[in-house]
Amino acid sequence: MWGAVPRLRRALARMDTLAVPPLSWEALQAMLSEGLGPDVVLEEVRELTGGVVHVALLLITTDGRRAVAKVSRTACDVDLAREALHLEALRQRGLPAPRVYAHLVGTADAPRSWLLMAFHEGVSLLEARQRCAPEAWDGLMAHLGELLATLHTVQGTDWGPVSGSAGPGGFASWPAFFRSLYSPAWDDVRGTSLLPPEANVRIAAVHARLDALLADAGPPCLTHGDPFGTNLLACPDADGRWRISAMLDPYLRWGSPEAELVRLEVAGIASPSLRETYARLRPESDARMRAHAPLYRLYNALEQLAFLVARRRQDVLAALDVLPPVESG
Repeated sequence: MWGAVPRLRRALARMDTLAVPPLSWEALQAMLSEGLGPDVVLEEVRELTGGVVHVALLLITTDGRRAVAKVSRTACDVDLAREALHLEALRQRGLPAPRVYAHLVGTADAPRSWLLMAFHEGVSLLEARQRCAPEAWDGLMAHLGELLATLHTVQGTDWGPVSGSAGPGGFASWPAFFRSLYSPAWDDVRGTSLLPPEANVRIAAVHARLDALLADAGPPCLTHGDPFGTNLLACPDADGRWRISAMLDPYLRWGSPEAELVRLEVAGIASPSLRETYARLRPESDARMRAHAPLYRLYNALEQLAFLVARRRQDVLAALDVLPPVESG
């Protein structure tokens, strides 16, 4: 119950400093009433892991139904409305995404934004890898390959973030969209001594020629945008086979399927069974994968390097803040 979950209290208390009123039992009950009907009664609340931008809570009703509430840590957050549309877009294409029961964007008078969606059984893909025998993991990766092939079959007319359920992007070419995604990381790295001068020169030459290097990227395809281990749930099906049970936190883009596959590879998720299944279902992707994967790996490495530098910079400044003043000289 509510009073027996100290971690939940700490998570909710963090919201007090972000211009969002403290979350109450009554507020959660109101979300359930909005999404599942006025007769539904909240009985239990559990905090779920993985929430950084949002607090994620499992709500259990007196009749045993379960739903997940995502509540923004910041006031008037419109991102949950986008997520609701993107989850529905995945469901419309037969992919295992939670049904959205209701969502609300905060206002000046009621600043809390929230989303209520169906609960899916499963553990993160990272945890599933620890639990699965090698054969089971291969089967799970093959299933992921099937789902990604289904998603990437959907084609658009231009490139960029999806607006609405599957609306247009906004970039005329893949190189232009790709540059918008990765130029910030390159800008953070190139002005430092993190890489040898000759490496900076070579990367600068590559960056200047992206239009030519990525000219044959194929048509814009629907991609998940953030298909990492914590955003994919897995569990055994009725026959005991491990399968993807939910695709969470989509940030849908009209982009390159090959770039998305490389991001999975860099995250340590891709496997031979995933690649083989995907190549069988989308053979037209194979040549582009061979041509562009080295470039995508380079830019993913740059992005990770820039992220680590920014993270360590924050750690240094935080440590400096608590250090007693020391006189110079």
